[in-house]
Amino acid sequence: MTESPVTSTQQQDKNPVVRMLKMKLERLALSLLISWMLVVLTVVNVSGKDIMITGKVSPSRVGDRMVSKTQLRGLIRSVLKSVDLYSEDAVELLMMTAATESKLGTYIKQVNGPALGIFQMEPRTEDDLWENYLRYKGGLDVTIDVYATYLKGELEWNMGYAIVMARIHYLRVKEKLPDSGDKEAMARYYKKYWNTPKGKATVEKAIKDYERYAV
Repeated sequence: MTESPVTSTQQQDKNPVVRMLKMKLERLALSLLISWMLVVLTVVNVSGKDIMITGKVSPSRVGDRMVSKTQLRGLIRSVLKSVDLYSEDAVELLMMTAATESKLGTYIKQVNGPALGIFQMEPRTEDDLWENYLRYKGGLDVTIDVYATYLKGELEWNMGYAIVMARIHYLRVKEKLPDSGDKEAMARYYKKYWNTPKGKATVEKAIKDYERYAV
């Protein structure tokens, strides 16, 4: 009995570099699909009621737009689990950050400023995380790299990447994450380590925005 010849596709599947590239492309495609869905399926607050809409809507006519809190919370959990950085404390801290920084996706580009994405991270912060933290963390950079495309401004449109980088920002902090059930502790942590004392946000505003947009 003659053995069937090994195809080029089978040979490629055994190549670890090819497998890594395929995995990266698959995760990128999923991240872009979810990001697109969350942009199209936005939640609009009209007279206190949440309704699903598609397409462009004038904010002056319908009120505040934001990403579905249920979908975003689920996406954050999925992404953090995929890079082994999940905890409910981390999920809720990122939800508070998004609620306070962008009203949960109402803004993905800072007006008259450099910050980008649902967490409003500045490109210089992103660069600093890569250059002065991830490159020294032995393997963590490779894991995060799966979500990165290295295209300019991807914090704005690559939701999976933005989530990972926001988590890395807090991972860099030595102080333990606050308990997800303690809104005041989360707000103080957010203010100290994300918005910083120089930022305009306050602990009171973080709690208010979290309760309004994320709970």
